[in-house]
This record gives sequence, C-alpha cells and structure tokens, in this order.
Amino acid sequence: MHKKTNNKIEQDKALFTEEFFRDDDIRAVDAKTRAQEIAFAPMTFQAIRSMLELGLLQMIEDAGDGGISGKELAENQGLVSTVSTFCAKWPLE
Repeated sequence: MHKKTNNKIEQDKALFTEEFFRDDDIRAVDAKTRAQEIAFAPMTFQAIRSMLELGLLQMIEDAGDGGISGKELAENQGLVSTVSTFCAKWPLE
C-alpha cells in the first residue's frame, strides 16, 4: 500500500525484511521436499478421490493384513491396460 505525504509517495515497509530470511532453520533439501509436497498435493488428492469412487480403497481395506497388489486391484475393477495397472499401483507405493 502506498501513502501520500507532502506530495511524495512512500511505500509501506515490507512485512518480511531481508533480515527475516537471513537466518534460515531449514535445509535446502527439506525446503525442496516441502515444496514438492505442496505442488503434488492436488494430484494426490484427486488420485485418492478416484480410488474412493472406484471402490479401490474398500478393496484395500477388505484385503486386510495380507494386502493386495496393484495388479489384483486393476483386475478386480476390470482395469486391465498397462496405464490402468500403473494408476492402480501408484498410490500404493
């Protein structure tokens, strides 16, 4: 936001100054990991939502401690193409 004083326009001081960012308590690799988590969150959400709608999550739960493979999930849902098998396996990894 700008203020007008004595016919001059002054900018407000920034909320975060350069000094705020000098002392960083997070490693670069951790910051990159966190940025990737944020970037991929919408895709992960949609994948899990689709698994819920297709009944895949229920099949995983019904499999119990023995588990179920991605291939079995794809076959049980009639998803037999390579892409579908990949899509069924990806969230499990």
